[in-house]
Amino acid sequence: MDQKTKSAVSRTKILDAAVKEFSHIRYEKASVNQICRDGQITKGRLYYYFESKDQLYLAALQYCLERMKENLLAFEPDPSLSMEENILRFFAAWQDVWKRNMNFAFFMGRAKLSSPDHLREPVIEMIRVFRNEVLLVKWQEIFQFYFPDDQNRQKLFSMISNITIQYISVCMGLPRLDNAKNDPNLFFDRQMAIFKSLVHIFLHGCMNVEVPQLRDGWPDYSDFEL
Repeated sequence: MDQKTKSAVSRTKILDAAVKEFSHIRYEKASVNQICRDGQITKGRLYYYFESKDQLYLAALQYCLERMKENLLAFEPDPSLSMEENILRFFAAWQDVWKRNMNFAFFMGRAKLSSPDHLREPVIEMIRVFRNEVLLVKWQEIFQFYFPDDQNRQKLFSMISNITIQYISVCMGLPRLDNAKNDPNLFFDRQMAIFKSLVHIFLHGCMNVEVPQLRDGWPDYSDFEL
């Protein structure tokens, strides 16, 4: 293994360990020593790659966003399917990153809802860039098949779809995920069920199509705090 490869492996180990630590412990109490132990790396080596805990936190968030970016940009809409089917397929691709690495889900949830105050601005900016350069771009790719000559409608549908994903992300985000640690599949199934209902209302509500209720009813968000 050459030096460049070793360096990349070391950096990835640190970032994986950092995501794990930040996913379960608030930034203020997160331990650099524990990250070093989990990443099997010395503290000196960690600070060789990252000058501070702040820089490591932001790099870990960017690492998660890059993994999600890779997954979503690989998504290809199928023009032979209905608009509703392609929307649901894209949402499933969005969920897939979290399913394959639950630490990503916990960390990104914490970053959105309770990032440290002094890092809030760069966190918001990173998420904004991801939204504009990945989510909205891919949504527009879907809707261009159905409105090829109407960019305004493509953008409108893309914005509404993105707002729906953000709604799901927050309303069934970290607090609900914490309660579903023993059965994360139930969490993702309920996410999908709510998303399906919202998409159905969005696409067919004007036609007065009856939207089926969730079998277990709607989640109780009365104790949810932003």
